Amino acid sequence: MPPRQDVPVVYATVFTGYAAALERAPLDAHTRRAYACRVRSFLAWLDDAAPAGGDPLTDEHGRDFAARDYRAHLKTVLKRTPATANAHLVALDHFFTHLGARRRGPRRAASHRPPRTRGPRAEAVPARRGETPPRPRPGDRTAAVLLRAARERTRRPGRR
Repeated sequence: MPPRQDVPVVYATVFTGYAAALERAPLDAHTRRAYACRVRSFLAWLDDAAPAGGDPLTDEHGRDFAARDYRAHLKTVLKRTPATANAHLVALDHFFTHLGARRRGPRRAASHRPPRTRGPRAEAVPARRGETPPRPRPGDRTAAVLLRAARERTRRPGRR
């Protein structure tokens, strides 16, 4: 097991606050320990690497560049597997969420309506002019033939 990395003095206050919040987080003890270790190693790398793109702890753009560069560092220099690199990124996501960083990408509001289902009438809607009607699925014909045969057998029980 590698020796425990120290948090650089520059980031000691930030890490202390995160470690305190991590103790209160509803996470398993192993997860807390892993997140703290991974964030500690990220902060040590951040102090050594000084990535371009702004301050990763305050700037969204800088955070994204630092996370990308750190992932590349894990995979190329430290020869970590993609799963391990992704585990580090999950810990960093938790860390940056603690710092108040917003997630990238559009967030959709939760829908209060149940999802619409396609009923039997939706299948029976005729095609518009110029559109080709939907082709029957291969299993539809088989099911129809079997149902028709079963119906015929029940109608004439005495005959073959």
